[in-house]
Amino acid sequence: MNSRMLICVIAVCFSLASGVFAAPPTPKITSITFSAPSPVKAGDIITVDMVGTPGCNAAFGVKDFISVVKMKEMSAGTYRGIATVPKDKVARNAPLVGYLGKDGAHAPPVQASRLITVAAGPQDTKPAIGTSPAVLGIAKSPQITQPDKLPAVRPDPPVKPAPSTQPKPATALAGDKITITTPVDGSIIKRVITVQGLAEANSAVRVEVTYSNRLSGMLKLAGQVLSQNVSADKQGNFKIGPIALDGPLATDGLTFTIKVYYPDRANHATSLIRVVGNGQ
Repeated sequence: MNSRMLICVIAVCFSLASGVFAAPPTPKITSITFSAPSPVKAGDIITVDMVGTPGCNAAFGVKDFISVVKMKEMSAGTYRGIATVPKDKVARNAPLVGYLGKDGAHAPPVQASRLITVAAGPQDTKPAIGTSPAVLGIAKSPQITQPDKLPAVRPDPPVKPAPSTQPKPATALAGDKITITTPVDGSIIKRVITVQGLAEANSAVRVEVTYSNRLSGMLKLAGQVLSQNVSADKQGNFKIGPIALDGPLATDGLTFTIKVYYPDRANHATSLIRVVGNGQ
């Protein structure tokens, strides 16, 4: 074998090896929000929703307040976790932080835009729901740190669609359910958002709308459009809007996450959809 042929063989082998052993892409957290009564009290339920790279292990925690809690992947790239506010601790402007990782690669931890404050309450020895930070490799420190190992998450098997039935007239729902009827999940909206749905008759629900362009670093554009309580009528109908999408909110391709839940109940019955903005 002459020297030119040997060099070609080595180059081909190096190229193949580079493709096979290339490092997997780094996971990314797009957004993290949570639902909780206002004000938050001991024993209340906090529901956390996080969006990021699909198929990863996910968790969240509140510094020096709630130990790290594993999250379940509800659908591709959408994670949810629940924790109970402990009765033996207080918190003032405590940050809630989300973590995402897979195969040894970790996304930079992301903090929710809202902070958690819980006043002193009756003493109770019952621990908060979650896994000890030491198990996940998170040290208590003033800075946000990344767990060495996140809890394993197994995706649920696909659910077979129910047989189609004749649509029924809209009526009020039971107290453990909320349905967003407008806009439709995955639809494209232009310049305005109007949120409508069904809940328990004469109940109060909170509507939260956040946005993200799913980028990171200096190119990241994310925030909250609104967080407001709305009253359902005696038929259970609620509505808010139209909400104008001006300025940065009119950027093409923004993803808007709409979340509706009962703010003052242990079971928030959170309903969540996502739509895409078209500023034209």
